[in-house]
Amino acid sequence: MTKLVASNKSVSEGQVLEAGIARADERSARVLVVADSKVTNSAAPEGQSRTYRLQLDLVLERGRWLTSNVEFVG
Repeated sequence: MTKLVASNKSVSEGQVLEAGIARADERSARVLVVADSKVTNSAAPEGQSRTYRLQLDLVLERGRWLTSNVEFVG
């Protein structure tokens, strides 16, 4: 996949539009995110806009919040 992205000169620029915590405790959390992205590559130099809705599960390990699962949601 890395070679394909590099050969197509793919670039994605994005921003988080909304984010919220669905549930959380001291060691884990589920976060919902809505993000926009503009992807350009050799096939689409003018770019294509995309909106993503993501669900991220996070865990606290050694003082750092890490992603344990990422899912695209409707």
